[in-house]
Amino acid sequence: MTSSLVASGIADPFAQSFLLLKENRFAHTAVRQLSRREGGRGPSLVYLHGPSGIGKTHLLRRFLAEDPYLADGSPHVVTTAAEFAADLGKAIDGDAVDEFRAAYTELDLLVVEDLQGLEGMTNPQERLVHLIDDVLTLGGRVLLTSTRAPGELRGTVPRLVDRCRAGVNAAVEPLGKASRTSLLGHFASARQIAVSLDVLKQLAREGPKCPRLLLSAILQLEMTSRDTRSPIDRAMVARYLSREVPRPKVELATIAKSVARSFEIPLAQVRNGDRSREHAVPRQCAMFLARELTEESLQSIAAFFGRKNHSTVLHACTKIRKLEQSDPALGQRLHALRRDLGVD
Repeated sequence: MTSSLVASGIADPFAQSFLLLKENRFAHTAVRQLSRREGGRGPSLVYLHGPSGIGKTHLLRRFLAEDPYLADGSPHVVTTAAEFAADLGKAIDGDAVDEFRAAYTELDLLVVEDLQGLEGMTNPQERLVHLIDDVLTLGGRVLLTSTRAPGELRGTVPRLVDRCRAGVNAAVEPLGKASRTSLLGHFASARQIAVSLDVLKQLAREGPKCPRLLLSAILQLEMTSRDTRSPIDRAMVARYLSREVPRPKVELATIAKSVARSFEIPLAQVRNGDRSREHAVPRQCAMFLARELTEESLQSIAAFFGRKNHSTVLHACTKIRKLEQSDPALGQRLHALRRDLGVD
């Protein structure tokens, strides 16, 4: 099964860099209270929702790294909706439903990311409802994330929507200008980049809006400053915003070619190859990098790599994110690929 029982103390290099802002404060509080259950305090189910790139995964990784129960080795599962559905399908096809159910028995914590990935999948939705009920009945905790609020989930059985609504619903809101300025300053400080408050305000006002792209902007400006041996000033930011200094832009085809070259396999196998590990892992790495480095939709990425369902991309991202932490060789390869693509 790809939904794995995760070892205690998940490492997250960004866990200590989380910046509390008014747009994420309530969500941060809800997730922290999920760790405080003594005497009935704190919720047993939290539903985080907000647009892609807004910081839900960052907040989740911080929680997983710091939760005291996980540090003590309490049983838990961290998976994505797409991964959950795929594992259930394999279990049904292989007559292994009992084994699938056993992996979710007596959990202290169940985490399911990107719940919108189950839209239109009635059987996995019903199974998830039962598992949520089982976890909560035994005193466990549930953390769900989605790009949509519960009432906005499409093609979802009412019972699952009701479970989502029954917990603490915490939206991670798009950042306002003041918060974008603070976050840019946070990124600059963490990387020891000298930049004035006026410049940060200019970039916050006129530049990208989501945290992921704000970090990308700071990294690009840092690279330009280093290459030109000039300070990051208003003129440089103006050139960046007018694309005289190109924003980081990586094409899907470029990613596919770099991955094929790195793994020494034909480009056709990265884009449309079979499901053998020899070809599947490189293709999953390419999908992972495409999700990380481009603004292409999940469906566009899936189509480019010869897959019909966007859930394949979500599954690939989850798998490679875990392998990057646990497999040093793959982690080094991904670092080299990012460097080759000009973003690291």
